[in-house]
Amino acid sequence: MHASRSVLRPVVWLVAVLLGAALACNWSSPAPATDPPPEILLPSPTAALLPTADIPVAPEIAAPPPGWLTYTNRTFGYAFDYPAEAELVAVGVTGYPTDELPPGVEPGQYFATLEATYTEAICAGVRYGTAFLYVGPPEDAGGRFSLPCGVSGVGTYDLRPVEEPITIGPDTLSAGGSAIYSLDDGTFLYEFFFVPTRGFRFNYGGDWTQAGTTYEAYLADKAIIQQVLASWRWLE
Repeated sequence: MHASRSVLRPVVWLVAVLLGAALACNWSSPAPATDPPPEILLPSPTAALLPTADIPVAPEIAAPPPGWLTYTNRTFGYAFDYPAEAELVAVGVTGYPTDELPPGVEPGQYFATLEATYTEAICAGVRYGTAFLYVGPPEDAGGRFSLPCGVSGVGTYDLRPVEEPITIGPDTLSAGGSAIYSLDDGTFLYEFFFVPTRGFRFNYGGDWTQAGTTYEAYLADKAIIQQVLASWRWLE
């Protein structure tokens, strides 16, 4: 038997997730800046990433399929291809831990400084039909300034652990996650997976019931997300 548990529900937009009441008490959302931001020294966004020498260079990637576009993020050192009809996810600064506010600095001023520092997306990915992909960098490299970055929602379902292989650029990894079933009739409702690698957090999956379609339709959308992941490359 599978236990009834409250779980995260994937949705097709970014909403509060994986934070809980604890983060609600120590996270500051944007506040308007009243004055130009003062000189605040922040670590480089790439300072906490792995040195280039420790990251194997991806093999040469074939040209993307016709009609696909390429997203490049030089702040965090990666690129991926995606269909032109997909919705690109590109979210910048959304807040910061309140204990990081420098003494004497107004919240709005600090937020403006963060925005000036992180000029590219911190949380990025794509949404394609019923499937999604969100990618966030290490928290100490700036990931903590763009939360949540992934699935969300809550409900009571039959939660079953799942695992599958996934190719992310040059690496074949194991993705772990959950398959969600209805407690009423055992219907398979949705699924999501997480892959931590090189300090980054990849989150993908889909919710076909919310879209009013079928699992088979989701699998076709998921195959596109898998192609996006396979096109991933780390920049030198």
